[in-house]
Amino acid sequence: MTDISTVTLGDYGEFRLLREIVLPAARQDAAAQGIGDDCYYYRLGDKTLAVTADAGPMPLVCRLPEVGTDYRIIGWYAVLATASDIATAGARPLFLVNCIEAPRDLPVAALKEFVDGYNAACQAFGFVNAGGDLREGAVFGCRVTGVGLAQPHSHPGRFGYKLGDRIVAIGPSGRFISLYLIAQAQGLAALDDEQREYLLRPWPQIGVMQVMSAAGVIGAASDASDGLLGAVENLTQRGGGGAYLLCDDALLGPDIRKAAEIARVDPWNLFFFWGDWQVIVTVPQDRFADFERIAGEQNAPYVLLGNIVENSGLSARVRGKNIAVNAVRNENFASVGFNRAMKSHLDYMLHTPIFVQEP
Repeated sequence: MTDISTVTLGDYGEFRLLREIVLPAARQDAAAQGIGDDCYYYRLGDKTLAVTADAGPMPLVCRLPEVGTDYRIIGWYAVLATASDIATAGARPLFLVNCIEAPRDLPVAALKEFVDGYNAACQAFGFVNAGGDLREGAVFGCRVTGVGLAQPHSHPGRFGYKLGDRIVAIGPSGRFISLYLIAQAQGLAALDDEQREYLLRPWPQIGVMQVMSAAGVIGAASDASDGLLGAVENLTQRGGGGAYLLCDDALLGPDIRKAAEIARVDPWNLFFFWGDWQVIVTVPQDRFADFERIAGEQNAPYVLLGNIVENSGLSARVRGKNIAVNAVRNENFASVGFNRAMKSHLDYMLHTPIFVQEP
């Protein structure tokens, strides 16, 4: 047994910390047995609340010279991170509260821009901005707690699936990072108005997930903010079983291929990247036709990724061969984590082979 007095958070990494330290302590409370999903479901009379919290990220687009440190965009993203977790629950947005930390020498105009962007996102996504706390800190940051009203009889977590269920990404795949790399190389002028808006003010999958959840076509769900493969891994590790992905080159659209050529990377690294704020869901085989119908009615893009299988881990069918999959994803406290050093994180996400054996 490891003597934890001699190791650091970096020695363990985020997922080992959750598995061995955080979740076991929380689950000593019988009422908290359900934790481990993107949201916690809290029964309140005949209602069920979906509750979550997240820290607002420093948006990658702020690294573009034409964007810079835009506090309105930072405010939008602060709401987006928590709203995406609420989306996984198929819940109706209720309200958000926050804790903002800022250095005392931050211009007042910057704080105003942040709260303007934050409030704009609240209104766009359907949340009441319920305020929070403002305090002095060494660097600017914001932590947001969100509450939604879950569907009466459908509360998607990360474990509600069966063998053979389809794995689907609700939302585009690889579009955000592809547009970012194009803009990085050619400037924002290389993108049209809709593409620029997609980069600067993305939307969570709240509306379509409410409809899908109400219809009972979702088995399990996970937010893809740490990468598409990270979300698939969340599902398999929480519920047992594994994932068999169908990696057809037809899934690699023109933006992905263009960006892959510009950045000289494997287009599959772009396809599985984070930034599109998808929800990865499982759908029972006998409900997939209903899923497709609802997606069409909601004008919701989706990608069929594969199936839940009995064997643990991730594997894929790539150009006619079965290949093991390396779950390239973000992990906190790792040397290549998003919050540690963005350059090394991007290098890791873009250049680490997805497929263990070349097809």
